[in-house]
Amino acid sequence: MSDSLPKWKSVGSTNAAVVMYNLEGESKSGKYYRVSAKDDCGVSKATDMVEIAATGANAITNADLATPSNLKLENVGDNMWQLSWSYTNNENRPEQGFKLQSLNLDDKSPKWSDDGTTNKGVHVVKIDGNKKGGLLFHVAAKDDKGISEYSEEITIPRVTDTTSSSNSMDLAVPTSLKIDSIGVNKYQLSWSYTDNKNRPENGFKLQILDVNAKSPAWAVLDSTNKSVRFFNVDAIKHGGKYIRVAAKDSKGLSTYSDEIQVPDADTTKVAGEELDLAVPKNLVLDPLGNDEYRLSWEYTNTPKRPATGFVLQKLYIANGKNWEDVKASVGKDVQFYNLSAEDCNYYIRIAAKDSKGLSDYSNVIEIPKIGAEEGEEEVATPPSELTISRIAPSVWELSWNYSDASDDPNRKFIIQTSKLKDFKWTGLKSPIDGSVRRYYIQGRDKIETYYRMAVVNGSDTSAFTDAIQLTPDISYRDYMALEVPVPSEKFILGYTTAYEADQDTSTKDDKTYISASATYTITENFISKYIVESEYTDTVYYEARWFTSLENFNYYKGSCEGKKTSDKCDSCYWSETFPYQEPSITKRFDESDFADEDKKTTILASCKNRSGYDADEHSLLYSASTSADKWEEIMAHETGMSMCIPDYVRGICGYYVQIRIVWKDINGETDWSEWTQPFNIADISGADDLCSPSK
Repeated sequence: MSDSLPKWKSVGSTNAAVVMYNLEGESKSGKYYRVSAKDDCGVSKATDMVEIAATGANAITNADLATPSNLKLENVGDNMWQLSWSYTNNENRPEQGFKLQSLNLDDKSPKWSDDGTTNKGVHVVKIDGNKKGGLLFHVAAKDDKGISEYSEEITIPRVTDTTSSSNSMDLAVPTSLKIDSIGVNKYQLSWSYTDNKNRPENGFKLQILDVNAKSPAWAVLDSTNKSVRFFNVDAIKHGGKYIRVAAKDSKGLSTYSDEIQVPDADTTKVAGEELDLAVPKNLVLDPLGNDEYRLSWEYTNTPKRPATGFVLQKLYIANGKNWEDVKASVGKDVQFYNLSAEDCNYYIRIAAKDSKGLSDYSNVIEIPKIGAEEGEEEVATPPSELTISRIAPSVWELSWNYSDASDDPNRKFIIQTSKLKDFKWTGLKSPIDGSVRRYYIQGRDKIETYYRMAVVNGSDTSAFTDAIQLTPDISYRDYMALEVPVPSEKFILGYTTAYEADQDTSTKDDKTYISASATYTITENFISKYIVESEYTDTVYYEARWFTSLENFNYYKGSCEGKKTSDKCDSCYWSETFPYQEPSITKRFDESDFADEDKKTTILASCKNRSGYDADEHSLLYSASTSADKWEEIMAHETGMSMCIPDYVRGICGYYVQIRIVWKDINGETDWSEWTQPFNIADISGADDLCSPSK
């Protein structure tokens, strides 16, 4: 599993009845093995995998750091907390300190953030509950090779946690969401709510999520007024989507409730059909002789919507035809119908009808082919041992056995699929050749699809096998662990100059930098195609974290309040994302950036104002009529201008950046790689002209 793209490889085989295999040599240890049976037709599904433990020097190298345990909190006064934990060193890999992370569940996109370290042997830290109350903490051991798994989480009590929930200053959270039908494709969403005494609700806000959208995200659906705790939903617009609710007041919102799904729209109904027709049941087939059969069924009317008749349909599975009408209408009081056998088996189903439409169809019943009643022909044996095995991202192999090994050119296999196990089966376009014992399934949309098979030989069709469902049956996180990306050792730096004080572009001591940009590119450990294309992946991308103590409002999206302003790698920072298809990110400073928080004045305009620079006066430097005092004044303005803009652009030299991979799976879980080491723009080869002008 240490390979960047793990994949199973064959290491040997045994003869029949030999059920053991010796593994020798140090190279065989530290790996996973599994076994399959084989014959001339193929191989069986593999066993569960087993790990051969590493030994000797290799075992020491692969030893893991132990995981901290038994986290405890002790109140040491004034809402200060002492967090401690237990730790027992692994003999071959002792800890060299501990790393803490915190998580704010109230964030829009909660994620673990680094929150301090301790030195070797230090198993305790102090935490200020006034600043970090409500955060979750966990702890990992660390050494020069990496970190252990993180411990269980522990929550730092909030300042308000000493009061009861009814006296809390937070808005309460809506609970017990339910959705009730109030008509065809019309539903009413309702919820329960108990006000906090100190902060009553003033209405509710609803959000909706379409998981089938290209980039799923919660969006505003609507809101209600004070005390209105229900909302009508149209399934035609919102069927299949998820809704959640938060209480609101003038100060903000509560935490959102658990989500609830709107039922899918039923396109078979129209308004006014609030009641369904009952479904025919208990179909029975009695032979009458001469390849004739009588089909009968039971039916009980829905009191407010009685049936006016019945519709019969038949299906020839062997040749892939669709359902077709046998009888457009059978009288409401007639609950039987005579059928004749045909050259091949076929199926019958029944629905009740009235002036508004049809009921759901009944279960199906098979009508034997001509001669079956007298036992003239033997029904073919169906395939056996249907198995689905995953062989690549979003690719599976459906395999089967068949007892008749003779070479029969008339034999074909037919495969049918269904998203629900309700006999809404769809056949493949073409039958499978009788010598084949496997079929490949491709596409993440095939997950949870049911498959079944039958054998066709001329006009003879076997019974279908039991259905088998394609379901994720592996611990996919075990082989999709994220590696730390490796970026370029150097930025690509570019800059532009202007405002030469003496108009002599051959000199460098007076050039003015008006912009600078630096590009950081991933060069190794790219996001794996194995993860990108996996059926378990929702989205995956890179995330960059920029550090600076200089930025105020052009790029930094938050507040620097309470953060350090001297240590460049522990100061103001923010994150930016960029797609896996374009593994590079650029930072740029420019004279067109803004000099004020209201973003009304550019750096260029600000520098002109501060320096007194006027481009129209430049020609006066070369006029004989310009007085010495005026000449000195113009030169002072131009010198000030040529220093002002570079002072701003040079701010890019104070930036540090780290990069990591973010992966969100289809189950809503998020994984992150470790951050790369911080890299400083000032370390760029060739950056001295901009970042160290005195050199």
